[in-house]
Amino acid sequence: MRQKRITTIIMASAMVLALMGCGNGSAGAISTEITQADPSFEYNGKTVSFTDDPQTVVEAIKSVAELADEVDGAESSGKTYDFDKNGENYNLSISTSADEGNEIIGSMLVNGGEFKTSKGIGIGSKAEEVEAAYGNPNERTKLKKEEIYAYKCDGYSFSFTIKGGQVKSILYSNSNFHG
Repeated sequence: MRQKRITTIIMASAMVLALMGCGNGSAGAISTEITQADPSFEYNGKTVSFTDDPQTVVEAIKSVAELADEVDGAESSGKTYDFDKNGENYNLSISTSADEGNEIIGSMLVNGGEFKTSKGIGIGSKAEEVEAAYGNPNERTKLKKEEIYAYKCDGYSFSFTIKGGQVKSILYSNSNFHG
């Protein structure tokens, strides 16, 4: 079960990064404009930044999470931290990676809980609120029942999965992620 979740997170990260790097006719044009967004976020009242060192972020979230699981990956692949299980999913999952000998946050997937971006966007926010806060996405991808709004920033990207007009998940990805 854990391996499946880890694989899903890695695949989602790779998909978003691939979409950011190359477009197709259905995905729309890619903007070269870099969105300037604050990588900080709030989880259960605790504010940290996606670009902080992993231990700072993990310890801050552990201090306000009801449940935390840690899974060691292969020696070079880092760790996965899961917080606050909600049914079959966790509300927040963080995957780390080694980058030139230093551990970095490679990706962070938010599926629920009391999470807010620095601009107040969380699970359940409306698509219009996302665009009002962050502008037009660098990439907009329409799937069968969902749409992905992807934003590229200096050193990282983030995306919102929209279903039924509301945010269903948020994914942050580090540009240096080697997951």
